[in-house]
Formats: sequence, structure tokens, C-alpha cells
Amino acid sequence: QKLEKQMKSFGSVTKQQLQAVGNDFKNAGDKMQEASQKLSKFSIMAGAGILGMTKTAIDFEEAFTGVEKTVDGTTEQLANLKQGIRDMAKEIPASTTEIASVAEAAGQLGIATDDVLEFTRVMIDLGNSTNLSADEAANSLAKFSNIMGTTSDNYSRLGSTIVDLGNNFATTEADITAMAMRIAGAGKTIGLSEANVLSLATALSSVGIEAEMGGSAISKTMIKMATAVENGSDNLKEFAKVAGMSTQDFKKCFEEDAISAISKFIVGLGDTEKAGRSTLAMLSELGFDEVRLRDTMLRAANASDVFTNAINTGNKAWEENNALTNEANKRYSTTKSQMQISINKIKDLSISLGSKLLPTVQKGLTFLNKLVDGFSNMSESTQNTILKLTGLVAVATPTVSAVGKITSGVGSLITVMTKLATPSGLIVTTLGLLAGACIAASKDMNKLSEETKENIAETKKVIDEHKKLDETLKNNKKTREEAIKSVEKENGTIDILYQKLVDLEGVENKTNAQKEIMAELVK
Repeated sequence: QKLEKQMKSFGSVTKQQLQAVGNDFKNAGDKMQEASQKLSKFSIMAGAGILGMTKTAIDFEEAFTGVEKTVDGTTEQLANLKQGIRDMAKEIPASTTEIASVAEAAGQLGIATDDVLEFTRVMIDLGNSTNLSADEAANSLAKFSNIMGTTSDNYSRLGSTIVDLGNNFATTEADITAMAMRIAGAGKTIGLSEANVLSLATALSSVGIEAEMGGSAISKTMIKMATAVENGSDNLKEFAKVAGMSTQDFKKCFEEDAISAISKFIVGLGDTEKAGRSTLAMLSELGFDEVRLRDTMLRAANASDVFTNAINTGNKAWEENNALTNEANKRYSTTKSQMQISINKIKDLSISLGSKLLPTVQKGLTFLNKLVDGFSNMSESTQNTILKLTGLVAVATPTVSAVGKITSGVGSLITVMTKLATPSGLIVTTLGLLAGACIAASKDMNKLSEETKENIAETKKVIDEHKKLDETLKNNKKTREEAIKSVEKENGTIDILYQKLVDLEGVENKTNAQKEIMAELVK
């Protein structure tokens, strides 16, 4: 408004002087726009980087919240677990969110807080090295460990045994695990070790027996055998007879090494036909008349050597405890895995940097919530007014690019008007309002609600004046085209603009008002 008053009282200057000022305004604006384009590219990259870091940090924060829900631990334990997950992601090709998901499952399935990281690493390795997913492995083996009473220092042995058995027999790690879950309860009851249960599961799944059928059948056999040994019933004689042992020796063998007694019994079933006896008749004498139970035992008898080999392999793998590590390292040494590990390291840095941004994001969200609540509580007419003004602000936001365009536009307008006529009240008023709009855009927007009506009125005045200007320009098409060509040929800098203003300050025969204005402009 101040500038508008000054320009109105400025009077007239020479056509050449005003045109020169207009040219320099335009050149300055063009250079500002060029700078803004370069700056915008950097701004886009910087903004994308900040957004990416923030998102990575938010994703990990969300994932670890799930861990905190299922894992009971002190603040220090949870902090160590959080850092442990991040460190693990820098060693293996699994993201922090994937690792956190397994850790969450571990807590939910009863794995002790101090053992969660060790358990999680084994499950992730299994997921990357076998046909088991990490989540499937965690879900099944956590339950298996609970049934068998597996201690945390044996989690890796579980994984190594499963991998080694899967590599050496006609079955998969997923099938072995599924069968092991079916027979774990009975196996624990008769004193089988984890390696023995996994070996027995391998042998059964290797001969095509499904977990649901085979697990139930072999469990009944083990329980029936244990009951006969404990009670000394007639069935004990039959078990011992099939195993080729005396009753006393079979009883002792079962009590000291149950898996060995079971293996001898299965081998004996296989030899029954060779000795000219009926396997079906033998099973019937033992009370194995159920179709599924009988079918399972017959398949086992026909592949008795598989049972023996599986038991030997499983026990060896348990003791050596290196099959899972070796298998996982093969996978982790591939180019694809190494690329993923590198990405994980970058993401870990993003988590560190993004975490520092989260408090700011939270503050922003709090402010946004208040803003939304405040807007919702306004009257409909006030809401509509704000929406209209928001549209205007979006168009005339005082960024470097916007100011450059306004500056360039003012310069072009001045140059065009010098081609048409001496500056009139119309150009003075229009330029004043444009300058006022630029200045107002940088002011404290908290006063917006108080100045809404005044701004709307001023905006309408600008629109009306532009309509008049547009009509004038339409009537001077040829002159306008010449002006445009002239503008395109002009060149200059901000320094030249300043010099031109100094030159204007030196104009002779100026009124006192003009002198004051020029002194103000130059300053």
C-alpha cells in the first residue's frame, strides 16, 4: 500500500528511462527463475531423501512396537534387542522389519527375552536356506522346543539337524518339521531327544507318509511300546520277538535308548517276510489292526534301512552343529544377498537419521490435528472463504520461482506499457497491488482471518484493473507484438537495474515528492 501511494505521486518519467527499468526488472526475474529451477532439482532430491529416511524409521518403529507387545523385558533388554535386530540386518539379507516380525513371533510363542535374538537368527537362517519361511520355522520350532524342553543353546542344533537331514534324504525341511511336530509329544514321553524325533520324522516322511497319518500312527506305536515295557505285558514279548531280542534285553534297550529299540523293531518287521512269516499277522498280534497304523508300520518295515541311516545322520548333525551355518553362508555369499546386505546397511543409517526427524514429525502431526479440528469447528461460510484463499495462496506462494515470475512479469508489463502510452493511473495501481500481494504473502499469515474481507476486495480490484488492461492490449495487437519482440531481445542484470534506479535519482527538475521517492527506492 505504501509503494502504491508513492508510485501514484511519482508522476511521469521519460519513456526511455521507464522502459530501461522494465527491461531490467524482466531480466532479473528471468535469472531468479533460472536459479529456482536449479534449486528445485536439489530440493526434490533432498526432500525425497528426508522422506525416505523418515519412512524407514517409521517402518522400523512400527515393526518393533510389535516386538514390545509380545516380549516382556526391561527397558535395557528391549533396547539391546532393538539394536540387535538392526545389527543382524547388517549381516544377513533380511530387513529389520522381517527380523522384527520373527522376534515378535518368538515372544508370542514363549521364547525367553534373552533368547529371542538367538532364536530369531536361527529362524531367519532357516528361512533363507530351506523351503521353510522364517515365520513358519519360528511358529513350528518354538512349539517343538516348548514340547521337548529345548534350551536356547540348542536352537542352532535344531536348525543344523533339520538342514542336514533335508539335504541327505528324500524329503524336505518343511515335511520333516511338520512330522516332528506330530510325534514330539509321544517322543518326549518315552525319552527321545530332539535329534531322535527329527530323525524319526525324516524316515517317515521319506517313505511318503504324511504328517497327519504317520505322526498319529507312530505316536500310538511308541506309547504302546512304552506301556508294554512298563507293565511287562504279553505285547512286550511280541515287540522283543520282532526285534530279535529277549524280553529283558528289549526292555533294557528301550529304557536306555528308546530310539534304538524302535529302530530294531522296525528292522525286525522288515525281516519278518524274509523269514517266511506274515507281517500283517505279526501286526495283528500286536493289536495294530487300524488301517492307518498298519499302513504306516508296513511302509516303515519296507524301508527299515532308511530309519537306521536317518537316526545316525540326525545324531551326527546335532553334535557337529554346522550344517545350518554352512548352508546359510552359501546363500549369503551370493551377489544378490550381498546387495541386500548393503541395502540393509544404508537403511540402518536411514533409521538413525530418520529417528532424529520423528520428534519433528510428531510435532507437525500434533499441529495438523489441531488445525483440522479448528477447521472442522468453523462455520460453513468461513470454511468456504478459507478454501478460496488457499487457492490464491497456492498460486502466488512467495518462493524463489514465484518471485522471479512476478519480477519478470512486472518488467514485461512496464516495457509493454511504455510502448503503448505514458504510465497512467492504471499501471500505477496494478503495479502497486502486485507489489502489495508479494509483500503480503511474506507476512504473518496468522492475521489472515482478520484481513479476509479486505484481501478479497483488493483481489477483486486487481482483477478489474487487469480486465481493463487486457481490453487495452487487445486493441493494440500490433503494438503488443512489437513490444514482446523487444522484451525478448533485452538483456541485463540486477546490478544494471540498481544503476538505472540511481540514474533516475539524478533526473533534474524533480519535485520534492519525486526526490523523496527516488531516495527511498535507491536506499
